Amino acid sequence: MSRWQLQNFTRTMGSECELRAQENRSQVYALLNGQLVKNQNDSTSGLSARTYNNGIWGFSSIPEISISAADQVIGQALKNAEILAQRSRKKNENLPTPKAHGQKSWATVRPRSLD
Repeated sequence: MSRWQLQNFTRTMGSECELRAQENRSQVYALLNGQLVKNQNDSTSGLSARTYNNGIWGFSSIPEISISAADQVIGQALKNAEILAQRSRKKNENLPTPKAHGQKSWATVRPRSLD
């Protein structure tokens, strides 16, 4: 997954939005009587977004990681929040203004070995 500048999405996001990318990797090795019978690598990934509108959170996810998928998942989360806000009794409830923001990657920086 390439590094993105999340500030590029702030125009689309609105005041309160969380955009998350997740990738899960697994490796499976099976030995039978000392012989390797299975060597499998698997990876699943996707994006999710959560937005706040008039006291209601909207959520959306997509099983893809790309710039166009990010635009799509944010837009759908905004639509979901708007639809739910129209049906809710809460009106114009705003979250407190955050004092800070940040982004963090927990990806390893150690080189991968194929040994």
